[in-house]
Amino acid sequence: MFDPQAAIYPFPPKPTPLNDDEKQFYREKIKRLLKERNAVMVAHYYTDPEIQQLAEETGGCISDSLEMARFGAKHAASTLLVAGVRFMGETAKILSPEKTILMPTLAAECSLDLGCPIDEFSAFCDAHPAHPDRTVGL
Repeated sequence: MFDPQAAIYPFPPKPTPLNDDEKQFYREKIKRLLKERNAVMVAHYYTDPEIQQLAEETGGCISDSLEMARFGAKHAASTLLVAGVRFMGETAKILSPEKTILMPTLAAECSLDLGCPIDEFSAFCDAHPAHPDRTVGL
């Protein structure tokens, strides 16, 4: 819905970029914490290259959302750090219910996910009986 009052709301300030020393500090801290907490990092293709590199360097993966969850389910780590949008963390939890799933923020959303509410999708599936070739998966 269009909100004519939206124009009066200020944009949040842009975060101050980290300098090289700060980036290195956090990279090393994340690597240490992943080891200490028996965790592995999975990152979606659209995350920043620095995040992807960190996932690769620590034995994690870079992939699409379903493969992220599959990788996490097969990995021996007891904790998954999911660099992606909220539904990716939810999918990881579905495939790894015994594992702890961590995400940097739960506010990261996907417009495709939000555009397909579960109630509407369920009603669509009910109205269109399953075709023998159709599968609905996670």
